[in-house]
Amino acid sequence: MGIVIVVKGNPCKAPLFAFRWPIQMSDDEKQRATARDALSRGVLERVTLRGPATDAEVVAAVGASLPEDYVAFLRVSDGGEGWIGNHFIEISGLSQAMDTTKGFAEFIPDLFFFGSDGAEAGFAFDMRDAAKAVVITHFEELDMNGVVRLADSFTKFLQFLRDESWSEVWAKFRTGK
Repeated sequence: MGIVIVVKGNPCKAPLFAFRWPIQMSDDEKQRATARDALSRGVLERVTLRGPATDAEVVAAVGASLPEDYVAFLRVSDGGEGWIGNHFIEISGLSQAMDTTKGFAEFIPDLFFFGSDGAEAGFAFDMRDAAKAVVITHFEELDMNGVVRLADSFTKFLQFLRDESWSEVWAKFRTGK
């Protein structure tokens, strides 16, 4: 016997994630099962994922107050690259994300960079925001005035990439339209 929770994305499309776990699992086991199930469904099917982050890396991530859904992802995969919808994405491994964040801290200290489009766009968590919203900035414009909010969570960001166009959001921000 188990519990099935279906979180629906766009009502016109299939559910983004379906989470399943037996009632007897610990919270940690539920978190891993949730992330594994999410990875096996649609949104990350064209992303080549690495193995899980080490326990020490995950503890460091939790200590950095990173979002729970991102930490759950790390327990299953320490990054990867590929296509989500029409977007190429590189999700950095945790140690690379921490190094990138440290390198940009002088210019833009309130962001935790976890990925990019493989070129000029950087995806990050806004650490000033209690929800740790996902934002985008371009690496050549590293200041908070050039940051655009894309999604309220890591999971919603992945869904956004599947269903929307970050480049259109960026263009609207740049042109003010």
